[in-house]
Amino acid sequence: MNVVLDIVPQTISFGNAPTVTVGGAGNVSATASSGLTVTFASSTPTICSVSGATVTGLAAGTCTITANQAGNTSYSAASQLTQNITVGKSAQTISFGNAPTVTVGGSGTVSATASSGLTVTFASSTPTVCSVSGKTVTGLAAGTCTITANQAGNTSYSAASQLTQNITVGTGASINTLPMEGFWTGTSSTGTQVQLAILENGETFGFYFYQGQLAGALYGNTKNSGTNLSGTGFDFYNATIHPGSYSGTFSSKNTIYVATSLGTTFTGSYSAEYNQPATLATIAGTYAGYGLTGWTYAQSVPITIASNGSISGSVTVGGYSCSFSGTASQRASGKNVFNVQITHTGNGCALGNGTKTYGIAYYNSSARLLVTMALNSAKTDGLMYLGVR
Repeated sequence: MNVVLDIVPQTISFGNAPTVTVGGAGNVSATASSGLTVTFASSTPTICSVSGATVTGLAAGTCTITANQAGNTSYSAASQLTQNITVGKSAQTISFGNAPTVTVGGSGTVSATASSGLTVTFASSTPTVCSVSGKTVTGLAAGTCTITANQAGNTSYSAASQLTQNITVGTGASINTLPMEGFWTGTSSTGTQVQLAILENGETFGFYFYQGQLAGALYGNTKNSGTNLSGTGFDFYNATIHPGSYSGTFSSKNTIYVATSLGTTFTGSYSAEYNQPATLATIAGTYAGYGLTGWTYAQSVPITIASNGSISGSVTVGGYSCSFSGTASQRASGKNVFNVQITHTGNGCALGNGTKTYGIAYYNSSARLLVTMALNSAKTDGLMYLGVR
């Protein structure tokens, strides 16, 4: 008598899907109701591979794992089951090398690597102190240069968190070597009062006053040959921005004459205010004043500078508002000039919501007057401010 045994069907059940990233691995699990061993394969071989129960991520995307059990003399083959696993991008981090030595007018090479091996890009968040081209950092003014390092990621790696490195830009040989450095005050050929600040690195900031009110400003970079000076920059006047150049003559710490390409001339004399001791405590307080940009006329703006150098203020007109936040810090020159960095936030900001501006402020102690110019990164517009404490 022949006895025929029935073949028993079986099913497969997956366990929880493992967490897998590109370049990483995780273990897949599944059981057959028969107790027989389940085998795995990848049906998305460009996304993941499988060896035994180990799944390795090859690219970001959906990895599909197939599970099979072929059966034996007692159990029929199980129906194939699949499990989808999301292969995520791998995280990456950035590490800086040693900070280079940089002086005003000099340069150094910054270095950083990403754990992914991808190329790191650099930028300066303190453009009045230093600039960056590729990996080369150039010192523009004495102070703290902050370099940002970024790696945007690719199909396999997510973007790295931004990392910063502070580099102290030293004075080098250029500090106090420009014979035309200092504050200069006088009158222009149009009848406006002018205050001109030529810094130790040649950066030049000028302010126009008409009947005691701030009317405009100029920014440039000045160089000299003997007692002759020249430069290029921008003139912000009457809500209009004019690129231009200028030239003139000077007698160190005595007199200055400047003629601009726009036809305006300026005659002035040296101001000892430049050499007054300057500390953050000197300028701390709340100022009542007004600000304007290259394209807008003056508006009343109160600004407060804390003893630690933090800057805050806001203005609201109708349904539009703009707030200001930032920092003031002493320049390494020790002169009566402060570096300022201001962020503009709000729907009423003339320079745009989120715009960061950089520049200088100086303080007239006898008049308790703060004068500030902070320009956008392209130095094509900015905030000019005059306030009394």
